[in-house]
Order: sequence, then structure tokens, then C-alpha cells
Amino acid sequence: MQTSFPGIIVLLLTTAAGLAAADVTPRTPLAQLLASRFGELSLSEEKLAQAAPNGETADCSELSGKDRIIRGELLSWVCTNPSASVQLTSRGVSISGAEIVNNMDLEGARIAFPIRGVQCVFRDAIILNDSHVASLDLTGSSVQELNAINTRSEGSLYLRYGFKAKGGVNLIGAGIGGNLDCNLGEFISKDQMPALNVNSVQVKGSVYLRYGFKAEGEVNLVGARIDGSFDCRFGEFISKNQTAALVADDTEVNGNVFLSNGFKAEGGVILVNAKIDGYLDCSGGQFIGKNEGRALDANSVEVKGAIYLRNGFKAEGEVNLVGAKIDGNLECDGGQFIGNAKVLALNANGVVVKGSVLLRKVRAEGGVILRAEGGVNLINAKIEGNLECDGGQFIGNAKAPALDADGVKIEGYAFLRDGFKAEGTVVFFNGYVGRSFQWWGVESPEKAILDLRLVRVGTLLSRPDSWPTQGNLRVDGSIYEQIDDWAPPSAEIQLAWLKRQPRDRFLSQPFEQLASVLRKMGLKEDARKVMIAKNEEHAHYVQWRLEWLWYGLFGQLVGYGYSPWRAFGISLVVIGIGWWLFRRGYRQGLLTPTSGDAYGTVRGSTHQLLDSYPKFNAFIYSLVAFVPLVKLGLGDQWTPNANRGESLRLGNVSFRTGSLLRGYLWFHIISGWVLTTLWVGGITGLVKT
Repeated sequence: MQTSFPGIIVLLLTTAAGLAAADVTPRTPLAQLLASRFGELSLSEEKLAQAAPNGETADCSELSGKDRIIRGELLSWVCTNPSASVQLTSRGVSISGAEIVNNMDLEGARIAFPIRGVQCVFRDAIILNDSHVASLDLTGSSVQELNAINTRSEGSLYLRYGFKAKGGVNLIGAGIGGNLDCNLGEFISKDQMPALNVNSVQVKGSVYLRYGFKAEGEVNLVGARIDGSFDCRFGEFISKNQTAALVADDTEVNGNVFLSNGFKAEGGVILVNAKIDGYLDCSGGQFIGKNEGRALDANSVEVKGAIYLRNGFKAEGEVNLVGAKIDGNLECDGGQFIGNAKVLALNANGVVVKGSVLLRKVRAEGGVILRAEGGVNLINAKIEGNLECDGGQFIGNAKAPALDADGVKIEGYAFLRDGFKAEGTVVFFNGYVGRSFQWWGVESPEKAILDLRLVRVGTLLSRPDSWPTQGNLRVDGSIYEQIDDWAPPSAEIQLAWLKRQPRDRFLSQPFEQLASVLRKMGLKEDARKVMIAKNEEHAHYVQWRLEWLWYGLFGQLVGYGYSPWRAFGISLVVIGIGWWLFRRGYRQGLLTPTSGDAYGTVRGSTHQLLDSYPKFNAFIYSLVAFVPLVKLGLGDQWTPNANRGESLRLGNVSFRTGSLLRGYLWFHIISGWVLTTLWVGGITGLVKT
């Protein structure tokens, strides 16, 4: 059969029309519904209408201009209108690379499917107040502001990986069933409002503000409840006004809190009354307070694990842990705490630590030295472990001691050693250290004042090369059970330690405490030396004459009752001197009998001592005159005769050598009474001070 040329043309046109018709994708019911509701649709809106019923993502990233626009009211209508939402799958709405104009208002909505806007630009606000959504993912998107007050999300909320909020994000009272993930997100406050406000939020998972997260303005987590962890590693928080950069008062975290490893807060962090079931890790974090205020305020924080302020941690402004309760350690090794004239470097007044408090130099080779400028306050702290300050540097100022542990209670050890340095006062007044207080290897001890008044210590170890200078040691009222052998516990060394105290007044208790400890350690001779030294020290401070007679004269003769044989030796010397003098006096006729019947008449007028009269013995005479209780029948029979001997003149006064010998006898008798009383009293223990 032959076909004419016109017929062939008609056939070709018909076939082409059929093929063209076959290439046209018919509109989905959702697209038809949107067109009937909103009129002409942009290419992005067409893509949304085509992709959503199939559970696919509407990829608009290659479009531009008006083709890229999706109207906010259209997107809200798709999510909330029953006729539209019934056509969606369980994957919900997913858009990529689109530009959404006008508000996306979902306030009060109940949305059972996820909403995902990846790398989109929201020109106006997203409003989710009082809404209920399955999940919200705005990864990489830019928004003007996001308001989700009291919003409930069954799953996670993703504001991450390039997400940017130019007018802040408000999640007050929100409930999030998964994580709040803001990694690498940027949040900028508007009109002094917080950049990210999650006040009273409840998160079943974790909160991630890390790995490039940045907030210009306050981040508010006051009263938040987080079942997982709160992680801000490598996050940057910058306060724009007088408030802190990160405010998390009364926050409860069931996991760990990470403000570490590149974390930076310009404006300070507030964790007042926070409760953390894990640990609080600020290692390597930087905390900068505003207007010379607090860099980290964790007043009354409760931490079930440890608090780490170590390994590169730096605070410019006060770190406040007043009243904190820590079940683990408080570890500050290698941390830098910089206070100022208004605030302390570290204020842990009343802190309760079940582990140890570590304020040390990092032990690794080339390790960082802990440095606290402005004073460390541990007043009334309770530490069940140790206080370790090895290698730490503590610098006080006119208002604060370098280290103030007034009233501290430490069950373990207190180590201030091995490179420890204090410029200012170190106070342990009225403190308690259950095991050992160690002060040795101190750098520049001349810059330190050590106050151990009323402290109670198990074992005391202080070495001479680390002692404070004269006048910079205070140990009045201190009580310790023993002295470490490495000290060592000798009277000479420990007395030199006590003499470093101020010399403005006499303090007996330090001497008596030292003597008591040495006596308990079996060093009785050292204890005796200490008690003698105590009295010798007291002699420098006597105020009235009778007191001086003991401390300045008689007490020294018997070592204040602790060396009675000293007086006995002096007594022997005095008896020996008397023996010599009385023998010479007798030979010179200066001693005569006291009885007139001692002589008889022999050969005319010559007087000769009767055989019945007691003969004179110089040694016995000296002995009985000196010892009051010794009666040998000689002392009363002979006496120096003041009228005999050579005549001497002293100025206008003339006297004989016999009168001098009589005067010495009186001195001899008085000395005997005094010295025998002293050494007898000393031996019996009746005379001691």
C-alpha cells in the first residue's frame, strides 16, 4: 500500500504529540491541592508536592531566584491541614536547599511526622510555640529566629553543622525526646535576648553545643533537665551584655558535663545549684569573667563524680565552688586561676569533697604548674581524702591569703611540698589533718607566712630548708600526735622551728606540746631540753621582780626543775669553797668557840681548848652550815669572830677579816637553804615549771 506524503507528515506529528504527552509527569493530588489553595506554585513548591507523598527529599539546591522559594504559609499548611498531611508518609516533610519566605507558623500544631529543612534559608521566623512534632532537623540552615516555647518533640532537635540563627533560638520549657544537637551551629542574639534560650527544657538524650558551636549572646539553660550529657567541647560562648556567656542555674544533668578541650566562655559560666550525676570536666577550658567578676560560678553545685579544672584550664576571674558537694576529686592540676582585687582566684569555702583536692603541678615531664593569683579559699572545707599542693604556686594579695584553709577538715594528708610556693599567708587556723601535715621542699619559703594555730594534726613533718623566716610562723595551740622521723624529732631542731614564731609575747603551749610529743615518742631527754628551753624563753618576758627571781636566777640553778643535779653540783662547789675558807679562817684564829667554857687555864694565863670541847673540822663545818637538816654538833660550837683578823678599810668604813668571814657564813647558810631546797624539790618533782 502506498502512503501519500501529506499522510506521512500527519502520522509523524501524531506520534510526536503522543510521545510528548507521555513525557509529562502528571500532578500529584498534593500538588493539585496546593495549586487550588495557593495558586501558581514555584518550582521548589512543585518539587515539595511531588517528593513529600513519596517520602523523598525535595532537593532545591540547584534552583535559583524565584524558583528556589517556598512560601512559609504553604509549608505550614502542608504540615497541619488534614487533607494535605494525610498524603504524606511517615518520613514527613524533607526539603534541601530551598529559600522559605514569610513566617513558618506552626504554633499549637500537632505534627506526627518529622520536619526536615537541610541547608535551607528561612527569611522570616519559625514559630513552633506550644506545638508537638515528631522531630525537627534544620541542619545547615539559616534562620532569622526560631521560637519553640513549650514545644514537644518526640525525637531529636538538630540545629547543627552550619546552622545559623541570626535572631536567637527560644526553646523555653521545651521537651525533647532525643538529643538537642547544635554541633557547629552559630547562634546570634537579638535585642539583648539570649542567643540560645533553653530555660527549663527537658531533654531525654544529650545536649551538644560543641565542635565549632558558637553563641554571640547568652546561652540560657536555667532549670534544664538533661537525661544524657551536656557537652560543650570546642564550643565558643561570647556574652554581649552584663550577663554570663553560659547560664545553667539549677540545671540537672544525669550524665557528664563537658566544658573542656577548647571550650571558651567570654563572660563566665554560671552553674549555681546545678546537679550533675556524672562528672564536671573543664579541663583545657577557658573561662573569662566580665568586669572583674566570676569566671565560673558553681556555688552549691552537686557533682556525683569529680570536678576537673586541670590540664590547660584557665580562669580569668573567680572560680566559685562555695558550698559545693563533690563525691569524687576536685582536680586542678596544672590549672591557671587568675583573680583580681575584687574576687579570689578559687573560692571553695565550705566545699565538701569525698575524694581529694589536687592543686598540683602536672607530674609529667615539662608539666604545667598550677598557679593561683589572688588567693585560694578552703575555709571550713571538708575533704575525706588528701589536700595535695605539690608544686603549686599560690599568690595572695592585700585582701586574701595565698591559701586560706581556716577550719578545714582533712581526713587524709595535707601535702605542701616538692616545689610548693606561696607568696603570702598559708592559713590552717583551727584546722584538722587526720594523717600528716607535710611542709618541705618549699620554693622561696621566705615569701610565706605559715599559720598553724589551733590546728590538730596526726603527724607533723617540716624540714628546716623550708621553714618561714623569723616571725612568719604561728603554731600557738597546735596539737599533733608525733613528729615524722624525716623532720627529725630532736629537741635542737624542733626548738629552732618554734623560735620562728613572733617574739612579741611568750607562748608556753608550743613548747609543752613539743615536749609531750617527744616524751610519748620515748625521747625523754629531748623533752627535758624543751621544757628547760621553754622556761629560758619565759625569762625574757618576766614582768615583776619575784617572777624574775625564779626565771632569771633560782630556776636556772635547777634547770627549772628538769636538771636538779645542776643545783647539787653547785652545792658541792659551795661546800668546797666554804671548806677552804673556814680552814684558812681557823688557822688564822678567825673562828672561835661559841662557849665561854671551851678553854682551860694551862701554864699561867695561856688558854687551851679543853679536850671535852668539839674540835673544829673545816669540811664538816662547811657541810652542816650549808645543809640545813644536817646536825653534827659542830655548827653551833664554832663561829667566825668579827673582832679578829687584820683591819681593813673601805672608804670611811673599817672592818676586820673576821667580819668578812662571818658575812660569808651567812651567805653560805642562805645558799644552802636555797640550793638544797631546789635540788631536793627538783628530784621529787615538787619544783617544776
